Amino acid sequence: MKINTHKYRKILKYGFWGIVTTLYNIGIYNLLIYMDINYNTSNIISIITTKVLAYLVNKIYVFKSQTKKIKDSLKEICMYVLTRGITALVEFFSVMILVEYINLNEIYSKYIAVIVVVILNYILGNKYVFKEQRS
Repeated sequence: MKINTHKYRKILKYGFWGIVTTLYNIGIYNLLIYMDINYNTSNIISIITTKVLAYLVNKIYVFKSQTKKIKDSLKEICMYVLTRGITALVEFFSVMILVEYINLNEIYSKYIAVIVVVILNYILGNKYVFKEQRS
């Protein structure tokens, strides 16, 4: 039985950069909450800026995507925006539901939403956005 080390290395890289972008996401959110900015506004700002950072690190360091044609680059970016847009909505509405209907603390709500979104982002990124080039 041969172990697919490439797959595990990719998961480890995703885990490392996922931690970095998650800390950034939560850090920005907490900073904005501390500055007395509404939690929904804080959430939107942290989500958008994190998505941009995550695209760059995933493209360069995790999936090592090297699109050669403009058409392929545009397709990759569009799929990224689509999939991350979906998970951004999941994150935004999860926090809102947890805060307003479950009465959970704003900070803990964000933590729960981020865990779910990190898992979804890996699955969608690996399957639809940064697909390995087939020979």
